[in-house]
Amino acid sequence: MLFTALFASMAHAQDEDLAPVAPVDWARRAQAAEEAADPRTALEDWRRVLAATPGSRLGGRARTRIAWLEARDEADYVPLAGLMRFLGLPPAERDAGVIENFEREISAMPPGVVRAEARVAVAGEWDRLDDSERAIAAWQAALADPDLEEGDRGLVLESLAQARMVGGDLPGAIAELDAADLGSTPLHRFASRRLRAATWLPVAASVVCLFFLVVAVLVFRSGRAVEVLASLKRAPLRIAVAILMGAGPALVVAWWGDDASAAFAAFAPCSTAIVLGAFLAGEATDARSARALVGVLAIAASLAGAYVSVVAYGEALPFA
Repeated sequence: MLFTALFASMAHAQDEDLAPVAPVDWARRAQAAEEAADPRTALEDWRRVLAATPGSRLGGRARTRIAWLEARDEADYVPLAGLMRFLGLPPAERDAGVIENFEREISAMPPGVVRAEARVAVAGEWDRLDDSERAIAAWQAALADPDLEEGDRGLVLESLAQARMVGGDLPGAIAELDAADLGSTPLHRFASRRLRAATWLPVAASVVCLFFLVVAVLVFRSGRAVEVLASLKRAPLRIAVAILMGAGPALVVAWWGDDASAAFAAFAPCSTAIVLGAFLAGEATDARSARALVGVLAIAASLAGAYVSVVAYGEALPFA
């Protein structure tokens, strides 16, 4: 009985080994081989899938994977296996040391599609780590690779320009895009806006500071600074109006849930302070010319303060 049962078990196991494998199982094995960085085994399994079911959807997928793997048949698939291993690592494990090791591995790869794709992958990883200096160098290396596919060249150029932007080199980013005839891209428009913003930001901040400086001079030259400052306590309505004018728009936009809420929230205290400053200047002087100057400066400071807020917090806005 025991011998019979054992023989039957062995026969069943042999039958399972000899049983035909369904195409979907070969596809699973091929996918598992790719995830295990074994492109040669994956290619064999995909070929089995295609031979078993050439006209099906699974056969079409197998044909695509076979073409992709055969196009990367370089140095007996060693470079592709290395790239697969690198990309198969969880992002948390792809730290600077791992990327540097893979860069050394890339330097030993023969020219070909895999080396170009590996350089693009490395550049993307430096971007992910916010290391703009290394990202720029890596994107430049990818761009200089003669085997970089023409369809990927534009994306690499934009990535290089974006890395320059992250590193603070806005003129360099714009120059890269202009040289590649990418002046009409959204990234170029965004970089141009940020460059203009960087140029005008000190001017706008100076206008806001000038307004408060003029208010301070008027208050302290009046000879009754304490009385002028205390006037706000005697007129709580003025404070309420200032808060309403400053914080009101921010509250409405925040309630609406618009992308501009951060910019309005940043502008609220500035706007409130400008309104209060105008009230103080009116208390400090009766001269029409001084009051007119404060009024003009208050309008200019409000516009300048709004600009500063939009530039600092409103990158989602189309005019930021």
